[in-house]
Amino acid sequence: MNNLARKSLRVLALASVLLVAISCGEPVVIEVYGLDGVESINGFDLFEKTVGRQVNLQRKGFLEESFFEEQNVILYLDRYGRPAAFERLVPLLNELNNRWTDEESSDQRASLLILLKDTDASVEAWRRIALDMPEETEARKVAEQITAIEILRTYKDRDPHPPILGMAQTRSDREAKVPPELPFQFEGGLPILKDSEWPPLKKWFPSLRLAEQNTTWSYYPHWRSAVSDKEEGNEQFGQLPRTLPIRRFMQASDYSGYGPKGTPEDELDEELVDELEDYAIFNNGHRTIISVAGRPLLIRVQYGQVPVYIMAGSELFLNWHMSRSENVSFLTFLLHAVSERPSTGEPLKVTYIERGLVNAGQRATEERSLLFLFAEEPWGLILMQFILVLIIFIWSRFPHERTPLQPQESGTRNFKEHFEALGSRMVRSRDRMHGLAPLTRWKKKQGIDTVFPEINANTKLDEQTILRRIRKLWE
Repeated sequence: MNNLARKSLRVLALASVLLVAISCGEPVVIEVYGLDGVESINGFDLFEKTVGRQVNLQRKGFLEESFFEEQNVILYLDRYGRPAAFERLVPLLNELNNRWTDEESSDQRASLLILLKDTDASVEAWRRIALDMPEETEARKVAEQITAIEILRTYKDRDPHPPILGMAQTRSDREAKVPPELPFQFEGGLPILKDSEWPPLKKWFPSLRLAEQNTTWSYYPHWRSAVSDKEEGNEQFGQLPRTLPIRRFMQASDYSGYGPKGTPEDELDEELVDELEDYAIFNNGHRTIISVAGRPLLIRVQYGQVPVYIMAGSELFLNWHMSRSENVSFLTFLLHAVSERPSTGEPLKVTYIERGLVNAGQRATEERSLLFLFAEEPWGLILMQFILVLIIFIWSRFPHERTPLQPQESGTRNFKEHFEALGSRMVRSRDRMHGLAPLTRWKKKQGIDTVFPEINANTKLDEQTILRRIRKLWE
């Protein structure tokens, strides 16, 4: 066994230990991302309860013009990192802005707040679990190894979102490559332990230069914002967090994020040309509202009559973080900070879009399609598994080497008939002559080569000849 193979076995052994530790009995921590009702540290149950408790909330599966006229904030949380959720945003906003321009309406529209998918809270959760366990125990070692693997996974995670309204989500500068302090080395694309003995957490975790997590933040309100500064937010909504757990930021992009990116030589269709012309008219640039370590976290884009706020990271709103009262205060502060409609003294009106930023007509068209179920999580995965099991079941009911037997008329049911049926079944289920060896030995106390001398010559016999010789054994 060569060195690489031995190291690969060590990786498999490590993975087995981790799987056993996680799957035996109740899991130590549930880490399902984005799904509610499973008590996952990466779910949004507490986020939704907080929004419903602090504001006047309505839930919708689509985006409508009336929401901009009746609500204060339209909220969309991107749970699964789907770029398709924003593909129709520009055409929809263009349509609304053109309609409002024709009507010469001067009413202030509701703000659209988009929370982009970020990383999860698994690294911090497993680090806390490791620190709570006695040192130099196997349980502590396993928790430390899972912590390292979770850090490795975040650095190998998928690329950020494509641009939205000329703004792109970007990684931290420190996420360009895996930190060398992690106790892994890569051979054949697999993470291999550097040492036979696992180094304790305190030897490698403190030296990691992780992304700018838990860094102080600054607030630069727009002149229409309902909250003028952080001090007012502390007084009105309770103590705000001093730092924010952030791994993503926003930066300007020269691509609008609508239609094919293409090259200048590509010929665009007339509808797309009109949409891009409207985009150039309605997009009035961006402004930083909240920054972390001097980099934009929450930005504001004035798109025609719609103020659009895009937040690069939503890790703060996972169950793991929302269990802290200061983060609950931050969510309430954020919803009021992006509200720009004049206050009426009533609770803030928020519409929570749960599916995608499309209008009702397009949503109805999508839901009429059978492909809609495959795109929905987790129902698409459940449906695909059911179809796979069904295909395997149907395939298993068909013979793989022979055509199906022709139905036979009922016989006399004597023992000879059963004997012939047994021989026929054995011929079809195994290698023809070898499958009959036990039967020949039982009846005549002789080997199969006596009944079938052709077996050593590798001669193929037809089924009728085989059954005729078997029949003679009984006769």
